[in-house]
Amino acid sequence: MTRQIQNIHLRRIQWAIFSPSLLSYPFSAQYVRDEQHEHAIILLLEALDAASSEVDRHFQQLGYMPMGKYFEQLLFFILEKDSRYEIILKNYQIKEENLTIGELDLIVKDTQTNKLEHWEICLKYYLQSSQTSTHSAMLGPDAKDNLARKIKKLTEHQMTLSSHPQIQHLLKSQSIDCKLFIKGQFFYHLNNRKLMTYDAYPLHDRGWWCLHSEVEQMLNDNLKWAILDKPDWIGSHQTTAGHTLNTPYQLSAFLADHFSHQHQAVFCVGMKESNGIWQEKSRGFVVNNTWPHPMPLKA
Repeated sequence: MTRQIQNIHLRRIQWAIFSPSLLSYPFSAQYVRDEQHEHAIILLLEALDAASSEVDRHFQQLGYMPMGKYFEQLLFFILEKDSRYEIILKNYQIKEENLTIGELDLIVKDTQTNKLEHWEICLKYYLQSSQTSTHSAMLGPDAKDNLARKIKKLTEHQMTLSSHPQIQHLLKSQSIDCKLFIKGQFFYHLNNRKLMTYDAYPLHDRGWWCLHSEVEQMLNDNLKWAILDKPDWIGSHQTTAGHTLNTPYQLSAFLADHFSHQHQAVFCVGMKESNGIWQEKSRGFVVNNTWPHPMPLKA
């Protein structure tokens, strides 16, 4: 990038476009088409950043939504403004006899090739729960979701929706390439050798996870710590408000209090200051000491 993008929504869009795919499949969607397109995207992001109040207004009008839906909206926003693409359908519900059998995320047309692509959009954060490369070992922070189930649903159901007769009729049986636009991060245990999961893109974004009892191992006196909630997980974190960050001692105290009465994982980001801006240097989840198993109920 020729200059730092300031608007938070645009920084997340920048990450969504330019970060590596989480998985490496022949059907992985690639937003950037070529060098000329990449240059055009950079200019577009910079122009939007110069009028960022309009960007803020757009997302404020959308209101609250789950992080996955917000991630979709980030993509829809930039696709609407990117002349390389034309959105044909988005969030299209397929119904049979008043029953919804699925919602298709997106069909776009590449305006240079005139080819249609069906993108299923996915944002996921998974922790490797054991030293194995199987998809089933990659669990969500709450340990309820896993990568194997997600991939099965995406490939066996979601990605087949564009072949449904309703879609074929709407698009007059045009050829459609099915793609998976999957971004996010895999997190590996602090002390384990990094055994990558099957099909992981070699340069995928990654972080660490540790049990609460292991947290001292990852604390670094050179870093201050942010505790992030969704959707601040998206993209690299930065702030000028250094006074809001935690010292290692403050983070330890917060975690001790948190896990004394809660079991939810805590997303922690280590920050370092440079020229008045605190930039992310480390990120990971601290989980309760029985993870991935539920904490025992207190008597």
